[in-house]
Amino acid sequence: MHESSLDLMKRSGRSRRLTLRFAQLKELLVATGALVAALCAASTAEAQSSNWSGFYLGGNIGGAWGSQRTDVQAADWLYDPLFPPFIASAGSSKSSPSNFTGGAQAGWNWQSQGFVWGLEGDIRALSLASHSDTGYIKDPYFQADSRFLEMTKIEWLATLRGRAGIPLGGALLYGTAGLAFGAVKSTYNYNVLYYGYDSHGAASTVATGWTAGAGVELPLSAKWTVGVQYLRFDLGSVNYQSKDKASFYHEKISASMLGDLVTATLNYRF
Repeated sequence: MHESSLDLMKRSGRSRRLTLRFAQLKELLVATGALVAALCAASTAEAQSSNWSGFYLGGNIGGAWGSQRTDVQAADWLYDPLFPPFIASAGSSKSSPSNFTGGAQAGWNWQSQGFVWGLEGDIRALSLASHSDTGYIKDPYFQADSRFLEMTKIEWLATLRGRAGIPLGGALLYGTAGLAFGAVKSTYNYNVLYYGYDSHGAASTVATGWTAGAGVELPLSAKWTVGVQYLRFDLGSVNYQSKDKASFYHEKISASMLGDLVTATLNYRF
């Protein structure tokens, strides 16, 4: 089936938005790096000799990249061997969304000789969303026009992590790992135009997974620190079913998302 001019315009529009979003993310990360470099250069000898122990509170801003996968299984189409592989192939999708992120964090450090141990929690707005639309395609049996539409989105992400680091030249180099929590929404629709089959499914939940990463933090004064942090997170899978109102047929959907965060941090120590 040839694409209409409207389909071509929609595809061109999505391509331009994606190009613009990557350009904005690149500019943000470049600006973040420049800001951190400038703040690091402004650090004083007094700040470099400070102790890392104590409570801190701050904010973060940066970019997020995801790797999303939706797997579909035909649950009640086994009477016909053509439909399960068609639905699994055409209905499953992969995508790589990206967006800005920002939020707040708080934690506590304990310094003992040449090591710093800590516990940190954070929460951030994310809006990391993936969309898939096959348009109307021919199925292998009825030659009907079938369409699959899917969306998976992380609306916010929170983590609770342990930290372990080494003070080095005034900076704190650390690794971090712990639990990740995210508000995940997912929707699925399989529509067969001619026969009126219209299968819908949706899920909304707070998914739990893991996160791990590393960072560097540098004191600007006795109270303020600045840093850069990388985190990898995996929220596992959200599983649900879709259902056609006019029949007993349905599909099983599994949506998963993992991602990466690069953020600049600014903390105030009490």
